[in-house]
Amino acid sequence: TMKHLLLNHFKLTILFLSITSCASLKKNSNVEHDPYLWLEEIESPKSLEFVKNENEKTFNVLIKNDPKFMDLETEIRNILLAKDRVPWVYQMKGKLYNFWKDEANPRGLWRRTDLKSYKTDKPNWEIILNLDEIAKNEHENWVWKGSNCFPPKFEKCLIYLSRGGKDANVTREFNLNSQTFVKDGFNIPEAKSTTSWLNDDAIYLGTD
Repeated sequence: TMKHLLLNHFKLTILFLSITSCASLKKNSNVEHDPYLWLEEIESPKSLEFVKNENEKTFNVLIKNDPKFMDLETEIRNILLAKDRVPWVYQMKGKLYNFWKDEANPRGLWRRTDLKSYKTDKPNWEIILNLDEIAKNEHENWVWKGSNCFPPKFEKCLIYLSRGGKDANVTREFNLNSQTFVKDGFNIPEAKSTTSWLNDDAIYLGTD
């Protein structure tokens, strides 16, 4: 059938790409060592010192040559962190969810409310996950990369956390009812991964 033909074609394509990738790696194994590979360790003292020095160069140029820079920075910061800005939301099982950052919560709060409360001037938000607290307790520089909750119950979620904002992330299973990470649940080490739910007990995983 057409379905089987497409599936076989897909398998052959993957096999071809795998063989090509292996051949390419072997061919390029003697390429000159990257002198900037140490920057991959984004939180190492050497990398942080490099970033600090480069930032100082940039800020010195902007501040000295553009008298409007400081005013623009303050204005942009006030807009991005304004307490009266409209919180965007998405719906899961009758609840409205939002991820919120402000000066008191720079890493962010994952929270929810209902439609009636959301329509008011001051919605009553229930905090589900405080990323600032988690980062502090776990001694990690966590950055929120989103969530993926399994329908239709939306009780089990995959939470994506990045160290320092890397493209790679850690994937951890989270229970919305208990509002805690699941002990012995899905826990994928740091990698450039893509995940999707298959059922209550299984997920699809694509990773490097």
